[in-house]
Parts: sequence; structure tokens; C-alpha cells
Amino acid sequence: MGKVRGGNITTSDIATEGSVSINSATATLFSAVDANRTYLEISNPSNQAVWIKLQAASVDNVKTGIYLPGGERWVMGDLDKYTGEVSAIMNIGGAVLIHKTEM
Repeated sequence: MGKVRGGNITTSDIATEGSVSINSATATLFSAVDANRTYLEISNPSNQAVWIKLQAASVDNVKTGIYLPGGERWVMGDLDKYTGEVSAIMNIGGAVLIHKTEM
């Protein structure tokens, strides 16, 4: 039986991948291509906004994409399965973002 979203996900279902330091000068690889990715959560514990980019970091350093304010998190929805490279760039300054994935 497949995993059901909502209250049925346990800690053992989610693998905490760790954290990535990013800055406002260049886009940084946040999560590599993963054909098995079914869940992605990005937390921004800083007080500065960040842009989550559903593209390779090498594409550009433009501050566009998914806007994630400081202190917030973004979760890839059940219908939004994206398995490509994810990159991030800070609006200003630098910070450490935390990510969790599920396969």
C-alpha cells in the first residue's frame, strides 16, 4: 500500500537530507536530480527571503522562482512532482536552508 499524505506520514518515511548554505551572489545547488523524489520540503529559518529555483544552479543567478520568506517553509505538493535539479539564491545576505525529501 502506498503512503498517504496528511497525518499518515511518520518520521521514518522522511529522510532528512540536511542543510545547504546559500548566498545572494550565485545560485547554489540545493537538491540534485532524483527520479524517485516524491516529497520535498524546504525550510528557511533565516530572517531573509530566498528564491527556490526549479532548475540547475548553472542556468542563471536571477532572483526568480518560488519566493520563500524568512521563517517559512515550502512543500512540493502531491500533484507537483518535480524530479529535476533544485537550486536556491538569497534575496540579500546568506543563510542555511534545511531540506527533507522522501523517496
